[in-house]
Amino acid sequence: MAVNVPLILINDLPEQEIPTDDVYLIIGGNDAKKVKVSNLSEYLKKRLQIEDITTNVGNLFENINKKQDIIEDTGWVECKYGNGIVPYTSNSHARVRKIGNIVFLQGTLKNNTAWSTHDSILTFDKKFAPSQESRFLCQGSGLNRFLLTVRTTGICKVERYGTTKSITVETGAWLNVFATWVTG
Repeated sequence: MAVNVPLILINDLPEQEIPTDDVYLIIGGNDAKKVKVSNLSEYLKKRLQIEDITTNVGNLFENINKKQDIIEDTGWVECKYGNGIVPYTSNSHARVRKIGNIVFLQGTLKNNTAWSTHDSILTFDKKFAPSQESRFLCQGSGLNRFLLTVRTTGICKVERYGTTKSITVETGAWLNVFATWVTG
């Protein structure tokens, strides 16, 4: 059935702040419907397949919580110390933590023997290891620095201790290890 609708300029229409229930809108293209203003909300919910706002917000929080559960957080896990290595103080133990696929290593160590390269200063479970060997510049005693290599096996190596050239790490040196990397 064809309907003839006269064209009216929007500016010519009277403005109503709160439409009465006898006001209708024509909605749609090929499947045009005459809808009472009071039923417009329900019509749009059905047409757009949306639920009430409370349910939508509830579903959003539920989805966020599901994703949050997927992100693993191991908490802090103590590392194993290599030959002659101990924590610098009783509260500076070396430890790792994995949140999602990001790993944090922290601790302050000292050595009970002198050396210039230590092939296994720390070790930790392979699940914390980087997907490729990673190197970090760390602070030693005074102005000394050292290269910390974190291997894909979970073994950490220290080398190149010094300021301008490699020197022997004296007994009781302050070895500060802090690093962050991504796992595979």
